[in-house]
Amino acid sequence: MLNNMSLSNKENKCTVTVVGGGNSAHVLIPFLSASGHKVNLMTRRPQAWSKVITCELQRPSKKKEMITYGNVNHPSAEVIQAVKGSCDKISSDPADVIPDADVIVLCMPVHQYRD
Repeated sequence: MLNNMSLSNKENKCTVTVVGGGNSAHVLIPFLSASGHKVNLMTRRPQAWSKVITCELQRPSKKKEMITYGNVNHPSAEVIQAVKGSCDKISSDPADVIPDADVIVLCMPVHQYRD
C-alpha cells in the first residue's frame, strides 16, 4: 500500500490511524501531525485525550530540585524541544477511524495485537 505513498513525502500526505493510547501513541501523534498528516486515534479511553498533544524532549535540570507527580518524586527537567500535533478524530469505535485510514499503526504491547 505504501509503494506510491511515503510518510515523509510532502506531496503525499495521508491519513494515519493510531490504534492504542499508550506512551508510543503519545510520542508518535505529534510528529505525524506536525509533518502534515491527518491523524486519527482509536483508544479505549477517548475521553482521556485532548485534541492537541505535545511531546517534550527533556534533559535533567542542573537544579537539584525534585518534582512530585502523584506520590512519586522525580528530578526536575528542562524542556529542550516540544512538538505539538493534533488528532482529527479520537474514538473507541473502529468504524469512526479505520475506514478513512491510509496507514494503521498499532501502538500497543505485542500480546494485545490479537485481542
